[in-house]
Amino acid sequence: MDDDTLREVAMKIIKAGMVGADPRKLLSRYVKGRKLSLPDGTRYHDDDFSEVLLFAVGKASQRMASAFEEWCLDDGLVITDKRATVESLDLHIRQCSHPLPSAENVQATKEVLYRLEGTKDALIIFLISGGASSLLCLPEENIPLDDVVELNRMLISSGATIHEINTVRKHISQVKGGRLAEFCGGKGTVISLIVSDVAGDDLSAVASGPTLPDKTTFSDAKKVLKRYSLWRKTPSSVKAHIEKGIVGDINETPTKIEAHNYLVGSNHNALQAAAEESRKHGIPPMILTSQNQGEAKEVAKTITGIAKECQDSGNPALPPVSLLVGGEMTTDMSATKKSVRGGPNREFVLSSSILLQNRSNIVVAAVDTDGVDGRGKAGAVADGRTIDRSGFDPFQALKEHSTEKFFDELDDSIELPITTNLNDLIVILIDKE
Repeated sequence: MDDDTLREVAMKIIKAGMVGADPRKLLSRYVKGRKLSLPDGTRYHDDDFSEVLLFAVGKASQRMASAFEEWCLDDGLVITDKRATVESLDLHIRQCSHPLPSAENVQATKEVLYRLEGTKDALIIFLISGGASSLLCLPEENIPLDDVVELNRMLISSGATIHEINTVRKHISQVKGGRLAEFCGGKGTVISLIVSDVAGDDLSAVASGPTLPDKTTFSDAKKVLKRYSLWRKTPSSVKAHIEKGIVGDINETPTKIEAHNYLVGSNHNALQAAAEESRKHGIPPMILTSQNQGEAKEVAKTITGIAKECQDSGNPALPPVSLLVGGEMTTDMSATKKSVRGGPNREFVLSSSILLQNRSNIVVAAVDTDGVDGRGKAGAVADGRTIDRSGFDPFQALKEHSTEKFFDELDDSIELPITTNLNDLIVILIDKE
């Protein structure tokens, strides 16, 4: 196959991966009509309880909630990204800010708690997906929202991992780190169906674990802020709250709660669907990992090196072959102008294209499955001709994190709708040179 054909196939594999990650499709394995059959064999029917409440939060919230369209729900709420297209649901929908929370997010979160007031002997279902850490936002009373926004801005651009970011978020919130489930104590049976956007699928890190026990501490939160040289810049209200928690003046997040949490979808689903599509085109797939992490432009050197080795020596796989990678890469944008648009997946692709310059029959495509790669579009596609086709300096684009401008000029940016969030999906197609 030539580069153009490989590009076409790569895009089909990306799209197939997205279909495999569709939240409604993932939930259809467990929701049959008005019955819920969970992975551990537990079964529920909406007639088994005095009332049934359903709350969906995250970028996949609308698609997840749509799986319950046949249920007789007494109440509930859907909180989604304001950039997502609104779907037709019988539940109230609140569109809120992401990745930084706003007053809308706080009001929507208070509405969840309000709708839970007075509930007893109910089945309370939470549908949780990536993006909920921002969308579900209720700061501790002594911390102004503006300080939370500033803290999130610093953390997101620092290069910290999602585990580290959420360790801090859990300790300044009234609903994260198990506190939402704690609020539901005595109100009935609490079930959380979770679509993971965290490499390794640590459910306590997804959406900052609102319905899971938390092992992290106030001391851990302070260590994260110090690790990325953020402590001195952290708003005083946040520092004061964390310090009080360290000395025991504020209770730690709960380590034991009454809630049933289930993983119903993850990056694995996207990778498996991508692998199946690759086979349809006669290209054997190799899933390298679903737990890829690290600075995107550095990770690219290793993954692209494997691709080149496949083409040059047939190790670890003979071409044609597709290398499939999932996970969550990062990029440090702390010193970047806010107007610059870039993200880890596009930095991965651009860094790869530099290493593949003038090499034929290797195509790389990478997207963030939530449709937004850092700042801007979902991702990009490139091959050995990319650098020569561009009028921009690729090294400067990486330095400035202006990768969207770089790929837009070539019409090589990838746009996806906001329907889910299952981390990164990287596809590298390799044929004989």
